[in-house]
Amino acid sequence: TANEKVGFLELFRKASESITQKANFITHKRFPIYTGMFVGINAAAISSKHNFGGFQGGFTVMTPLSRLLTLQTEARFIHKNNSGYTIKDSKYVIMDTYTTNTAKGTVYNYEIDSVSRGYNLKNFYTAQVPIILNANLNKFNLYGGVHLNYGFRMNINTTDKSHRITLSDTVIGNNYTPRTNTDTKFTRDDFASRLGLGYTVGGGYNINPKLSVDLRMSSLFWDNTKDAAKQEISDVFFRIPSFQLSIGYRFRGYEKPE
Repeated sequence: TANEKVGFLELFRKASESITQKANFITHKRFPIYTGMFVGINAAAISSKHNFGGFQGGFTVMTPLSRLLTLQTEARFIHKNNSGYTIKDSKYVIMDTYTTNTAKGTVYNYEIDSVSRGYNLKNFYTAQVPIILNANLNKFNLYGGVHLNYGFRMNINTTDKSHRITLSDTVIGNNYTPRTNTDTKFTRDDFASRLGLGYTVGGGYNINPKLSVDLRMSSLFWDNTKDAAKQEISDVFFRIPSFQLSIGYRFRGYEKPE
């Protein structure tokens, strides 16, 4: 029994020493840092009325984890043009009511001011901070990761068009609920800033140790909007997947570790 205790303690001591040595190695090992910058263009991945195009730019920080893998993070600023897409809204304002009795029943007549409202904007902006794991295959690399997304408040203009209409309800009996005014679905606050999480996948080609070309697809899968109207705005402007093509420059040429 004593020999078994001594054997266990010796095994525990050696394991502890091994873990301590590896921890010290990782702590004191210097991971090289490669910084750079990039510029490029973007467009919606879905060809539709939401086909926003624009440009992006920012800075990158990369460190190799092994000969095959590198870890990269970015500060990415994205500009998107609005290609004429308008958020449409409407409301009814009852100006006058009167009733008439007919052989078919009571007719409730409404004179209504119908207001059509459109929310327009020339462009909108987002900022992304991706965390990406790269697999380096000779001059090519494939990667994937997640990103934190911040959608800036959108600068919108509203246009209203008003016209009078007449609506009538024919009712038999007394079981009738009169029409009331309706309000618009959206407000300017629905176009406020929002925070989200998304994914990024893509690939690149290293022209030389300092210059590279990158093509990726990026999209959101969550944001912090809870109101239904705000969520609809997110779906239209921020959750449409987009392609991003850019050219990058490293301030120091990347050398694969041995």
